[in-house]
Amino acid sequence: MPVIFYFQKMQKLKYVSDYSLLVHSSRIGLVRIKCPFRVIVTKTESDLEFRSKQTVNRVHQSQNHKLEYEINGALYPYSTFRILLRRIQ
Repeated sequence: MPVIFYFQKMQKLKYVSDYSLLVHSSRIGLVRIKCPFRVIVTKTESDLEFRSKQTVNRVHQSQNHKLEYEINGALYPYSTFRILLRRIQ
């Protein structure tokens, strides 16, 4: 049965390309995440329901080097979400 991991606190989140991130978590270690990946909304955003699950299609790096997730064609700051991962045990 799959186990869902929520990244509670990101120790490091590194932009690799428009379609992948490197994430380091003390719980899981270093993981490369490729788009599309699932996230859960943790802060109220204009058109996203709190605690809803969304799919990130692309990752963008803004001009001030902040990460943004593209969801349904719109860009949102990465800090609005937690990444969901599934690991088969």
